[in-house]
Amino acid sequence: MAMGGGQRGLALLGLVVLIGLSGALFINRSKPPQPRDTAPLVEQIAPPQQALSFAQLREDGGLRTLLVLGRDDAGVRALDIGARFAMPGADPLDILDAVGRDTLVALAETETGTFHDPAGFLPSAGPGGAQIAAGANYPEHGEEVAIDSVFLFPKLLAATPARAEVAAGPEMLLDYEVELCARFDRDIASLDDFDAARIGVFLCGDMTDRAALLRGIDVDDRASGAGFADAKGGAGRFPTGPLLVVPADWQSFLAGERIQTSVDGAVFQDGEGADMIADLRELVAMALAEGTADRWAYGGRAVPLLADGTIPKGAAILTGTPEGVIFRPPGFNDRMTGFFSSAASGFSGSVVDAAIERYIASRPARGTFLQPGQEVAMRAPHLGRITLAIVAAP
Repeated sequence: MAMGGGQRGLALLGLVVLIGLSGALFINRSKPPQPRDTAPLVEQIAPPQQALSFAQLREDGGLRTLLVLGRDDAGVRALDIGARFAMPGADPLDILDAVGRDTLVALAETETGTFHDPAGFLPSAGPGGAQIAAGANYPEHGEEVAIDSVFLFPKLLAATPARAEVAAGPEMLLDYEVELCARFDRDIASLDDFDAARIGVFLCGDMTDRAALLRGIDVDDRASGAGFADAKGGAGRFPTGPLLVVPADWQSFLAGERIQTSVDGAVFQDGEGADMIADLRELVAMALAEGTADRWAYGGRAVPLLADGTIPKGAAILTGTPEGVIFRPPGFNDRMTGFFSSAASGFSGSVVDAAIERYIASRPARGTFLQPGQEVAMRAPHLGRITLAIVAAP
């Protein structure tokens, strides 16, 4: 039956009301983050009784593994423990397993070491290209991006060092996330393995193309993790800090560690591990429970979180980011523009898709997201600093 003018008007009005009341992704929270006035964050090396700090570098054609003893404006003082224990280039966790914590604590308290420039330190993550990441694990970040439950997704790329470049292209909406990360000295197939493992903690970034994420996300189930692997899997989007730190008590260390992001010197993120909803052990339990399901996608193919149900030695767990990212979900104006664009075309396309495309198209002109020429710094008191130069994509 054909609709009269009054009926069409009522139908349109009903759809407007429906759009206004539904879809928590589309909330009116479009104001970008504001710089924070925060207490100074002092970078230092953790006392060895609290945590042992390690780094690796390539020098004279070889790989050196260092026990970091202290730092000042000239650099860091460190001891080559790979050479000391005839394990040249070995992973710090393997050396720690071989010689024991007490031996390395004694060295850290008595040796002076030699100076090194941390700019040459290698990534603190393992060498693999498959990581496990948590989303919405800080309550206020979940609120700002309109996701109300913790979820996991695969981050499928290898780490880059603490000083690196990240490309921002004209089609991207490049955003930052600072996180506390962890890796293990063994494969983790059960929580018993986790409880027995040595845990190395490091600073990392989870750089994100929000345009790709918006186009790939499941708006009806945002905590499914759909779209996240592609949006967070581009080259250079997993920078890591210079230090791998092995705490005596991982729970208290993570809870007390502060993480911060600044852009061109202005602080936008500043949080603590104590704010996390799920702690590291709970995230590992989630990964082991969900890991073999092929419900994620990357590059157009289905992928699991864990290839064989096991977290492999060296794989990183990204524990989530605090509030203060650039992204805010599309607001009411984006919804309404999307609605009327769809209405003008006879509703041949999705209202949601139209709103997303309107949001993506409007942001580059505002300069809200990261732009070539900007510098992003991520810091933690005992984990060092990541410095990222944003460059134009080739």
